[in-house]
Order: sequence, then structure tokens, then C-alpha cells
Amino acid sequence: EDISQYYDTSPGSTEVYMLGTVLRPHPFSVRTMRSQSGNYVSVLDAGLTAYRAQQVYTFLADSRFLDDATTKITVQLLTYNPMMSVWSTSYVTWERGGGGSWHASFDEFPVSIPDWRSYVQEVEGVLWVGLLLVWVAVSLYMAYREFTNFVRSVLEDQ
Repeated sequence: EDISQYYDTSPGSTEVYMLGTVLRPHPFSVRTMRSQSGNYVSVLDAGLTAYRAQQVYTFLADSRFLDDATTKITVQLLTYNPMMSVWSTSYVTWERGGGGSWHASFDEFPVSIPDWRSYVQEVEGVLWVGLLLVWVAVSLYMAYREFTNFVRSVLEDQ
């Protein structure tokens, strides 16, 4: 695979590195994020299949984003349950223990939100009441005009 059409492969380039005898892209660079200062951050798309997740892991390992110096990995997930109207931010953290073992922990922070459909029904109800009030006001105004025209015509005939 020729990566030179996508990356600068010239000597001294920071975009590639050698892994054994294979030239690999070095796609990650340090960027600061206010919420993750001091960490290396990789953002992954939603809807990852198990196969695609394995590809991403392999890519992260091959590009030296994950290596022997990695001591902690935190995955932040944002999920939504439409049946319960609940958003949840979850964190899964793996930390390297003694002897190279990894220990996992899990934290979840659910946020319940009102169902947006109830707001639509309320607004719809308010709109119907408003429309009814406008119709009543216009009808009363038209009846008033008819009545005043009738009274004028009666008074002018006398």
C-alpha cells in the first residue's frame, strides 16, 4: 500500500515512522482539550461494530498511540434511551496494575430529560386555543360592525 499520496514520506517527516521494515502513518498528534488536559484523546464515531472496534484498536496500537507506556485508558460514551428519555454519560476506565494486569472500572451519570413530544402537544394545544380566541374576536368584531351599520341605517331612515 502506497501511503505517500496521503502522507509526507520524506526523510525527517513527522507524519510517518518505521515499524520494522514497513513505513506506517503517524496519524495522531497532541491536542489540548479543556476537559481532557494532559491526555492523548482519540474521538471515535458512534455505531462501532465489534469488527470495526478491533480495527480501530489495531490501528491505535500500530500507530503507537497505545504502547507499553500506556498506563490508563478511559472510554467516554454518550448514550440515549428513547424509551426512558434518559441521556447518559458513561466512563469505562482500564488501569494497568502490578505485573502488567489491567483493572476495569465503570462510572455512569444519567440525565433524565422531559419527552419533547409532550412539549409539542402543549404548544399544539396553545395554538388551537389561540386560534379559537382569534376566531371569536373576529366574529365579535364582524357582529359589532353589522350591528352598528344596522343601527346607523335605522337612525338615518327616521
